[in-house]
Amino acid sequence: MPKIINETSGLEFYNNNFITHNDSGGEPSLYVFNEEGEIVETIGLNKNPDFEIENNDWEDITNDNEYLFVADTGNNFGNRDNLNIIRVSIGANFMVDGIIKISYSDQESFFPRPKHKYDAEALIVINEQLVLFSKDRENLNTDLYLVDKFEKKPQKLTSEFAFNVNSLITGGDYNNDLNLLALVSYNSKGSQYL
Repeated sequence: MPKIINETSGLEFYNNNFITHNDSGGEPSLYVFNEEGEIVETIGLNKNPDFEIENNDWEDITNDNEYLFVADTGNNFGNRDNLNIIRVSIGANFMVDGIIKISYSDQESFFPRPKHKYDAEALIVINEQLVLFSKDRENLNTDLYLVDKFEKKPQKLTSEFAFNVNSLITGGDYNNDLNLLALVSYNSKGSQYL
């Protein structure tokens, strides 16, 4: 992979190529690359003056064929109060047309700590909902949160389900035709799971 995407985090199939982004601190850009790993297009997300986009901690990307959604939901120490999902219109030349602000309804402290459940690295679309999966360093569970794709007001997320996965969820995808959810994870020993 080219050095410009040395910390690729999310991945999505797009227009017979792949689209990705860096994890944190880089340019607020999406990178389209082919099967040989060559970048064929760079899409800057600061084209719309109504939205100032930053790459705080981008973790995943998903799409519903009309929009791309970029999860700026990485929260390694549980101290972020600016979590959001960036909505990018595919048909409008990849113009950002919304920032979905989110927070966790049960988070009372934003004091930095290494083990907590307020980090999320997997984002998928199922029908009309965005689904976010947490990366719980404290209990090795994952909580499933539903996010409204078009709500303009900040959303306080409540866990809909908790799954004892005994690992740290870092990505996911959903196949509508097969009604199949796939999640990827790892544990502290470096073992990886699907």
